[in-house]
Amino acid sequence: CIPIRYGGDEFLILSHRTDADFWVAKKVEINERLQKIVEEKNLPYNIGLSVGYSICNKDCFIQLDACIETADKAMYEDKAKRKVLRTN
Repeated sequence: CIPIRYGGDEFLILSHRTDADFWVAKKVEINERLQKIVEEKNLPYNIGLSVGYSICNKDCFIQLDACIETADKAMYEDKAKRKVLRTN
């Protein structure tokens, strides 16, 4: 995996892993760890990770901007879902 800082708090990970279930499970695992830290430290706020991904083949690197756009859109959709869950 190659992590790349893409923006202020946004990162890209280039990886050979093309299994969507792997990335979904990784997001759940990270959010569970973050929640555990919040609970252990009795923090007055929640911390979470929003994830978007795009599974691309080798031809995608020709259109890398389209792959990044797909992942970015998915990340903002995930962020919106997390926000709804927090307010309920």
